[in-house]
Amino acid sequence: MTLQTDINTLKTLTNGFTYKVDGDLHEINSGHLVTDLFPNSESFWKFFVTPITNRVDIKITNHNDKIRSRTTISTDIVDLSIIHYSVFLNLVYANVSLTTKHLSYFENFYAHLGSVCDLAEELLTQLYFITLECEEKETEVLQRLSKTKYLELAKDWYDKYYSNAHTHYLSKGKTVPFKIIGRTNVLNEYFENQLEWKVYSKLALQIRTYRNVIVHNTQIGSHITPQGIFVPKKNKIGDYKKWYQVFAVKQDKFLKDFIERDSQMQQDLNDLKTALNNLWLKPIQHFNRLLYIDNNSKLLKKYDIEIHDKNGI
Repeated sequence: MTLQTDINTLKTLTNGFTYKVDGDLHEINSGHLVTDLFPNSESFWKFFVTPITNRVDIKITNHNDKIRSRTTISTDIVDLSIIHYSVFLNLVYANVSLTTKHLSYFENFYAHLGSVCDLAEELLTQLYFITLECEEKETEVLQRLSKTKYLELAKDWYDKYYSNAHTHYLSKGKTVPFKIIGRTNVLNEYFENQLEWKVYSKLALQIRTYRNVIVHNTQIGSHITPQGIFVPKKNKIGDYKKWYQVFAVKQDKFLKDFIERDSQMQQDLNDLKTALNNLWLKPIQHFNRLLYIDNNSKLLKKYDIEIHDKNGI
């Protein structure tokens, strides 16, 4: 059923929702593990996820019914909410891996952090496409590139990767992926070289590279000391993929290139939550303008919301 409301009532209602009171079981019990450094996770959720659910229907009082999605919501908005929830869960899983320290917690931790990066970028890409549709705009990088600009991107790929193509094939058993335009190009366009995007991108690349070595290769070597287990730092993992490289390291290099494992994990989790919190500012402001200020008709239709003033007009 279409939600009929005035915009101030809707904004006041959604602003009052919290993970702790109005979330599902995981959000109620573990929301604090995310919002300590990533409060914009909850801000995005309350303003743009809760309106797709029965939480905005004051006639429904059962908690299990209220957290369910309304059946008339556009699938792309529902997908957006699912991806956002998956970012939340993987941050929780990473935190739990670090605190419970089960047998493979190190590998699982970075698998979850890598998934956070993948999901965050998928969410931001889909959100960008939704805003383009609502604003009746087009993406330049996927729709309006001239042949000259496209060839410039191809030249950039050639300069970065082609000289290493043979070495890559020998080490990986496959060629370097030939991908001129991808998700990164789309998000570069959306964020327009904002500092927040640059900081996140650098961190995400390091996390993914580390994740790939830990999860997809042989077990990495480590040094067990009275102070803890020391592993190669993220920016040095390329130099220590083999055990003999780890065990042959000299003391001066060890002090520069290795770090106590749990310390790095905690720092990476904190850094990623902080980077995501800063990155979420633009989409929150963008969606807020479209939905709560402009009352964009296309976006309201996706949410199945009909806005009227308090006099019913």
